[in-house]
Amino acid sequence: HQPYGVAVDSAGNVFVVDTGNSLIRKITPSASVTTVSGLSGVLSRASAVAVDRTGTLYIADTENNAIRKLTANGVLTTLGGTAGFREPYGIAVDASGVVYVADTSNQVIRRITLDGAVTTVAGRFGQTGSIDGTGGAASFYNPEGLALDNAGGLYVADSWNHTLRKISPPGTVSTLGGRSGVAGSTDGTGAQAAFYYPDGV
Repeated sequence: HQPYGVAVDSAGNVFVVDTGNSLIRKITPSASVTTVSGLSGVLSRASAVAVDRTGTLYIADTENNAIRKLTANGVLTTLGGTAGFREPYGIAVDASGVVYVADTSNQVIRRITLDGAVTTVAGRFGQTGSIDGTGGAASFYNPEGLALDNAGGLYVADSWNHTLRKISPPGTVSTLGGRSGVAGSTDGTGAQAAFYYPDGV
């Protein structure tokens, strides 16, 4: 019911955020569908899931304003403590287990380290915009989908700006495609291309 986000583990299992049902479903390579245990009654309109090398799931629990972690053996915890997420829509995890969050209604991209410390990678809390720059000098407008490359580059579907952005270490934001505030479906290079509320990447 209204599936929203997907992630794939190293064994080829697909994890689906079944948003309308507030569940995470698992589809095996043989197409067997099951509900991931330990999450019933916990999630509220979750939007994204990521999976690390150990099979641990990280979930953007959107309406609960929380980030959940579910280990392969079923241990559920909440990451970030009192960090104050606000409708997080996107999540990604790197090879070392560091989690990145599109903290959508706070208009920032945040990072959760292995010890649970939360820092802001880029963006200005509560301030919308479309400024390229480093750290707090950059701005977003309802960033949603996230993806990581092997070099540590973080890609952001900057939904209400109608753009695709990239955050290069150590937090430098650039616009890869689309023009801020210009919706469309034009193919092209850089600002010549157009998107319409992109929310996944």
